Amino acid sequence: ADEARRVTSFPSYLALASTWDPFLVEEVAVAVAEEFRALGANLMLGPAINVHRLTSHAESFDSLSGEDPILGSVLTRSWCLAVHHRGIITIPKFLGRIEQAPVRYSNRTSNITAWDAFYPPFEAAVDSGAA
Repeated sequence: ADEARRVTSFPSYLALASTWDPFLVEEVAVAVAEEFRALGANLMLGPAINVHRLTSHAESFDSLSGEDPILGSVLTRSWCLAVHHRGIITIPKFLGRIEQAPVRYSNRTSNITAWDAFYPPFEAAVDSGAA
């Protein structure tokens, strides 16, 4: 492998969310951003901040929000600001209700539920000015 392209395997977003520690999330985000800069990148497709209400969803490990929109909002703000302050653009991903799996379950929710449960982390990203 090309030595310049070796990268660190950081904990998953859900592992970070499980710490409930915005300062630790910020430290990891700084390390990730510095690695991005070292590799010449200036854009991050992430973090994944969709709220997962069903743990059986295949991508639930890859969410900085886990199942809590309030925690997700706090951690999203920490991540986005830390990365942004190092000159990397963040693009938080998986807006809204993407948990639907046609064979196993649906994710029909009201707009009120969507605003209360799914959108707060995205609002935090936008409000932080870093997304």
